[in-house]
Amino acid sequence: MKRLLLLAFVLILGGAIYHYVLDGSLPGESNYPLDIAEIRTLAAAPEDQLPVEIRTEILAKTPVPAFAVRAGAGFGEALMNRNIFQIVTPDGHYALEAGMDQRLAEEYDQADGFDAQVWTRIQDVLSSAKGIMVTHEHLDHVGGIVRHRNPSELADKLILTREQFEGMLRYTLRGELPPEFDSNEPVKLERLVQVAPGIVMIPAAGHTPGSVMVFVKLASGQEYLFIGDIAYTEGNVTEGVDRTRLVRLLMVDPEDRGAVVHQLKAIHDLSRAEPDLHIVPAHADGVINRLIDEGQIRLGFSLVQPLAQEEKTDAN
Repeated sequence: MKRLLLLAFVLILGGAIYHYVLDGSLPGESNYPLDIAEIRTLAAAPEDQLPVEIRTEILAKTPVPAFAVRAGAGFGEALMNRNIFQIVTPDGHYALEAGMDQRLAEEYDQADGFDAQVWTRIQDVLSSAKGIMVTHEHLDHVGGIVRHRNPSELADKLILTREQFEGMLRYTLRGELPPEFDSNEPVKLERLVQVAPGIVMIPAAGHTPGSVMVFVKLASGQEYLFIGDIAYTEGNVTEGVDRTRLVRLLMVDPEDRGAVVHQLKAIHDLSRAEPDLHIVPAHADGVINRLIDEGQIRLGFSLVQPLAQEEKTDAN
């Protein structure tokens, strides 16, 4: 009897470990529409109107157990970058993600390696941007908007969905958004939306209700798909392996796993069909370092005059 009880315990424990820590399987087919031809059509524009480069800064690096970012990855350590991206265009730049201030990072235990100088540069980039986008409404993506030194400077630049505006509310100091935000019209994202020439926002509710992806085509022809937190690592995408259910249990907000695994399956299939497309998870240390090393993304923000303004100055 004792042996049977012990066997039952081992089987239950093993099943729980497999279900919550090891299983990251995706569906055989995805029900998430991700039509790259349609996205490219919407992004299309004359070459002289397309973005010219993508830059990034790393606000912090949080060490986490490897199994937390990819199921079955073991008990080693992985790094999750807190990246902010700058999409440089001929007449200015767009910010993608907004980071968070140190107080907010410490409150949510995400302050490891926090770089105060990068936070200052993030605020400069947000203030000078033509537009500001985020992939979803978690603190390390939207916190920098409401914790900006002067959030009123950002009011007419926010390209956010209604869910993203609502999600920011929890990170404010006074429990309400700046009144200057009241006049901002949320993006209606039932379908693809062209933000600017070469920049397309894609609805992807699942990780959060307001999750989106952002596609960018450069004048050079290089293409990027920023997928936010649909995946945490390159391995999630290339190997088609989800993060663990255990991580989902520990998330501040419940995640729609059904939606996310179908999105990840679609992204995985796209990565195989389009090997030259740069797929960029928001926190993937390895992916972002590789793209920096290859020169596909430049490290360090640019706050120089827009190219069009420089040409005008030279002409005078």
